[in-house]
Amino acid sequence: MELRQLRYLISIIDFGSFSKASGQLNVAQPALSQQIANLEAELETPVLIRSARGVVPTEAGVRLYRQARIILSQVEQAIAGARLSEFGDQFTGAVSVGLPTSTSTMIALPLIKKMRERFPQIHLRIVENLSGYLLEMLLKNRIDLAVNFSEEAVTGLSVEPMIEEDLFLVTSDPKDADVPIRLSDVASLPLSVPGLPHKMRSLIDSVCEQQKISLNVIADVDSLPVLRNIAASGMANVILPQSALAAPAALGNLYSRPIIEPRVSRPVSICRSEGAPKSRAIDATLDVLRQLVKELILDGTWRGVRLHEELADRAPSKDLEPRYKARMATKVNPPDFSSHLEM
Repeated sequence: MELRQLRYLISIIDFGSFSKASGQLNVAQPALSQQIANLEAELETPVLIRSARGVVPTEAGVRLYRQARIILSQVEQAIAGARLSEFGDQFTGAVSVGLPTSTSTMIALPLIKKMRERFPQIHLRIVENLSGYLLEMLLKNRIDLAVNFSEEAVTGLSVEPMIEEDLFLVTSDPKDADVPIRLSDVASLPLSVPGLPHKMRSLIDSVCEQQKISLNVIADVDSLPVLRNIAASGMANVILPQSALAAPAALGNLYSRPIIEPRVSRPVSICRSEGAPKSRAIDATLDVLRQLVKELILDGTWRGVRLHEELADRAPSKDLEPRYKARMATKVNPPDFSSHLEM
C-alpha cells in the first residue's frame, strides 16, 4: 500500500467522482483508476462502488478512508517535526477549516491573508458546506476545524463559543433601514427563509413558537445567493445575519433592520475533534481565527454580533509566534477552496 493510493482514495470519496478527483489531483483518470484497482487487489476487497450517479465508499472503504486521513495527518506532522528540528520554530503542514457560507463570506479571505502573512508554510484549505455536514466531516477527521451554530456539547468534539450573532430583516426597501422592527411585524410580511432542518430555520421557528407567532413564508430557500436575490428583487423579505450581506447581491441593493421583541440570535462556535492528531499548525490557525473574529467585530466590519466573554478576554498565544530561520525556498501551495452552499 502506498501513501499516494490513500491520497487518491480520500480525494475520490471527497469529490464523489473519479473525474473530479483526477482534475483536483492533476492525475490522469486511467492512472487513478489503476491505483485504486491495485489497492483493492492488495486488500482483496472493494473500497468503492461505481455507478452512473458517482462513486461512494463501501463499508471497508469508509473504514480505510478514516484511517487514511489519520495516517496522512501523522505523516504531515512527522515532516513538520523534521523541519522544525532543522529550521527552528517553523510552522508547516496542511490545515483544513470548515465554514458555513455566511461565515465564509465574512472571514475566509481575511483568514487566508493573515495566514499567508504569519504562517506562509501552512497550506490552508477552506471547505464551505452546511454546518451539520461540517461537524460530520470533523468527527471523521476529514477536516481539522469547523464553525458551528451551536454552543451545545458534542461527543468527541471540543466546542469553543466565539460570538452571538443577531438575525436581521433584509429587504430592498431603503425606508426605515437600520430601524428596529418587532418580530410580530416581521411575521406579517412576505418572507423567504431556509427550510428545515436548516439550523437557522429551526431557531426562527422556535422563537416564533414561543411568541405564538406564525410567519408568512412564501418559499423555503436554502441558497444564500438566491435569498439575497429574492430580497434585492423586492419579491419578498428574508431573514439573515449581517455576515451574509458581506458580499453584494446580484440584483440590487439590500437594507437591513434589527429584529426586536424578541431579538433573534444564534451562537457561533469553533469546533475541533478531540481524537484527531494534534499539530502546531492547527493550533496556530485556530489562534489566528480567534483573533481575526475579534478584530472584525471591534473595527466594525462584522456588525450585529457580540463577543463571547471567554474570547473577549483571550490574548494571542505567545507560544505560536513564528520565529523564522534562513532556509531553502520551498513551494507553497495556494489556498484550496472546496465550495458547497450554505448560510
